[in-house]
Formats: sequence, C-alpha cells, structure tokens
Amino acid sequence: MTQRGSVVLVGAGPGDPQLLTLAGRDALAQADVVFHDRLIGPEVMDFIPPTAERVPVGKNKGDHPVPQSEINRLLLESALAEKRVVRLKGGDPYLFGRGAEELDLLVRHNVPFRVVPGVTSAIAAPSYAGIPVTHRNFASSLHILTGHGKDGTAPNIPYRELAKLGGTLIFLMGLSSVREICAGLAEAGMASDTPAAAIEKGTRPDGRRVVATIADLPDVVAGARFSSPTVLVVGEVCSLADDFDWTSRLPLWGKRVVCVYSETSMSRLGTLLRQYGATVTDCPAIVRTPRIQPPTFWSGVADYGWVVVTSPFGAELFFQRVREHRIDMRRFSGSRFAAVGTRTGAVVEANGVVPDFTPASSSASDLASGLAGLVRKGERVLLFRARDGDPALAQCLSEAGADVDDVAAYDTDPATGAALAAVERFRDGLVDAVTFTSASGVTAFADAAGDIPWQETASFCIGPVTAAALRARGGTPIVAAEASLEAVASRVVSYFTQEQSEQP
Repeated sequence: MTQRGSVVLVGAGPGDPQLLTLAGRDALAQADVVFHDRLIGPEVMDFIPPTAERVPVGKNKGDHPVPQSEINRLLLESALAEKRVVRLKGGDPYLFGRGAEELDLLVRHNVPFRVVPGVTSAIAAPSYAGIPVTHRNFASSLHILTGHGKDGTAPNIPYRELAKLGGTLIFLMGLSSVREICAGLAEAGMASDTPAAAIEKGTRPDGRRVVATIADLPDVVAGARFSSPTVLVVGEVCSLADDFDWTSRLPLWGKRVVCVYSETSMSRLGTLLRQYGATVTDCPAIVRTPRIQPPTFWSGVADYGWVVVTSPFGAELFFQRVREHRIDMRRFSGSRFAAVGTRTGAVVEANGVVPDFTPASSSASDLASGLAGLVRKGERVLLFRARDGDPALAQCLSEAGADVDDVAAYDTDPATGAALAAVERFRDGLVDAVTFTSASGVTAFADAAGDIPWQETASFCIGPVTAAALRARGGTPIVAAEASLEAVASRVVSYFTQEQSEQP
C-alpha cells in the first residue's frame, strides 16, 4: 500500500496500455493525485481512479506551460499535504525523462518516494515495427541518444564515434533533427545506404513506420508528415522490418474496441480481443451491490430442489453467503444446481459443486426451457439473481409446475463514469467497435451516456436478447453465432477481416 505523504514516479510505457507494468497500475489505483505527461494514452489514464485529481503537466517542443521547477514544487506540496502522489511519465522516467531532477527536491525535504520503471519506446517501438534492436548477424550493441539538446538547443551528438560503432542507433525525440542526424552520420563516414527507420506513435494502433536509408530518410519522413512522438532507428537491423513485422499480421491490429461488460472484474472478452491485436477499453457498465437476506432464509436454503444462479457474480455471492452462515454443504445433498452458462458453471464448480444443468448457450431463455423439462411439479426452485432479472425465467418454471422463489440477491446500477468516458471516445472518433455481453449492459451504458452515435461504430452483441435491447436504443446489432465470449471475439474478427473488406 502506497503511504500518504509520498511520491511514486511511474513509467507509463510507450503507449500500448498493456505495456504498463503491474506495479505502475497498482500505484495509479492508490493515487490521490496524478501529475501526468501530455502523451499518456487514454487507456492508461483509465487506470486512474475517478476519485483521484488529474493534473496535466506535459510539454511540447518549445512550449512548456508548466516549467520543470513548478512540477517539482507541485510534487513536494502535494506530498507534504499527506497525499498519495503519482508522477506519471511516458516511457521510462529515467531515460531522458528528467525523473531524477523531479526527485531532487523530494530528497532534500526527506519525502518518501519510489520509482516504477517503464517500458521504453527505444526498444518497444522498434519491436512493434518489426525491428529487433540487436541481432547476432547485424548488431551486437545498442546506443540510445536524445535527438535534441538541453533547453531546446541543438543535440550534441558524437557522429564520428557513432559511425564507427557498427551497432544499432536509437534517437528519441529526434523528429525535428532527422535531417541533421542523417547528414551528420554520413559526413562522419557512415555509408549512405545504411538502413534507417522512423516509427511514429510506436506501439499505438495509429502508429506508422517507414524504412529507407540515411540518405533518403529525411525526405521520406517529410513526405509522410510524421509527428511526435517519433523514434529514429539507424542500423542494419532495419532491413528486417518486413520479415519481423508481426503487428500488421494480427487481424484486429489498429482497431479500437470498447468492451461493455457487467461484471466487477476485467472483461475476459477484452483479453481475447487483445490477443487478436485490438486496443481494448474495458467499460464496466454495471455495478453490482449484494442485498442482505434474513437469517431465516439461509436456515432453510438447503431445502430447495433446485438452486439456479444466473451470473458468475450471483454464483460467487451465493456460496459466500453459505459460508458466512456456516451452512454445511452436505445439507445440499438433495438439491440440484443449475447455471446459466459455462462461466457461471465454472464458479459453481470452483465452490465444490458440479452443476446438474448448464444450457448449451449462455441465455436465460435456454436456461428456462431446459429446466422446464427437468423440474418436478411442486418442486421448490430458488432463483438467486439480480433484482431486475428477466421475469420470463420465473414465469416459465412456474408454468412447468415448480414452486419458484425469485430472490433478489443483488442490485445492479450503472457505472456512469466509465460509460461516459467511453462515449467521449465515440464522439472523438476514437472507437471502431463496441461489444455488449448482456442486455443490462446495453441499458446501463445507454442510460448513462444519453445520445450515442451508434451508426459510427460496429456494435456486437452476444445473443438475441442483448441485440433486442440494442435495437430498442437505436443501434444496429451484429450478433455472434452463439452466446459465448469466444463467438463474439470471432464475430469481431470476421467482420473486420472479411465482411468490411468486401464492402464496395
């Protein structure tokens, strides 16, 4: 736990939110105030809790709205005010990041601090662009340099020494000096046909790469109108870029997807989509709050012939309450358990009970129709689920002759902040697709966001019930082949790799 009255210097990495370290993510989660650079990606900023104050202190070339001395003072003042302070910097804070300067004032005032290293763009950007910074056949050394000098002066680069090294040269913040750098290397004796590359917004979905020679690179970069941040790479390893270009082979590389989900944990669908190359924003649309049932309810809970759970959260909550009331699981020997889908069934099984019925698809309608053929007339059935659960499930079981107790085990409320942040990305043109895995997620997301530009993005739904909820809100759903997260991920891939490419 980060102590109050301290500072954590966190390297945010080069842009891809998956490259933020676990230590960095944990530090952000505990922060009271975050002082952040200009180029921190929005997905990384999502790890900052809504309760934390966000203070931008970033710089542009030649434009420093918050001088370094002022940043140092702000860090000190916040720490002395007993706040948990995070200074969030792009890349690694010690690699041309002035991290050590920001700690000087803290050291002099005995303010506790720690440093969380970050993945540097000097290695990550070339890697994502297909360029290994070292290779036994081409380069056995790596040299990282800054492309501009102190306080905006010309960089003091030892061209003659660099030209003799034969290793890979990496220039950070070198876009404005690319012509000078290439000319300096050539004048120092480096062959004019030495491969070189420029990588714009490395590791980001909108990143670009060009490969040329040191003679041609300045003109190629100018023609492509590159902008900051751009990493320059010089060396024979650049000739491997096409062979080792792995990101462009990912079917969803460059696609930005918002995963709207209604669980309290990170979206498993998001994990699947990231493996296909998508940049994913996890958007929790639902907050689930347990409700308290009286002790008399729990004393007779083992008398039900069937216990039915309709979400992983509900399943875990049921067994948590059983343990809290010290109910021996052997009392459930006469009960059978049903789970709405494989994920919910996995939670039931993890608590020592193999589900007696799980429908082939994760839908309430399939659960109802399957159970209707299994329950006996007059048999007591417990539906342990959300207060606003679909009434059709209880009705179907009652019509089958069951004695149904529909217990409101927890409330569902919209996570307004997360939904609004995602919608802002819609409106800024920063979202290619959105996925929904429940009708309640659609409803909560739409209620929190208000007017949503649905037609500007592809909207994917896990099943017909979720699709109907989206249509009711004005969206055009693209429905997965079956009600599973794997099917949703596959549908997203097929849409962007096949259907969209076939459109005129």
